Amino acid sequence: IAENAVIIGDVEIGPRVNIWYNVVIRGDLNRIVIGEETNIQDGTIVHVESE
Repeated sequence: IAENAVIIGDVEIGPRVNIWYNVVIRGDLNRIVIGEETNIQDGTIVHVESE
């Protein structure tokens, strides 16, 4: 996980996951599950709806 990545809320991160620079993962409205060996590249924003 890059030092400037932002991960908030209900986020589950599996084994061997790469989260690169400037990534934002927002689990503030609902749960996010990131599966094994996922690679989230620079500048990606991950968010979900409340339903």
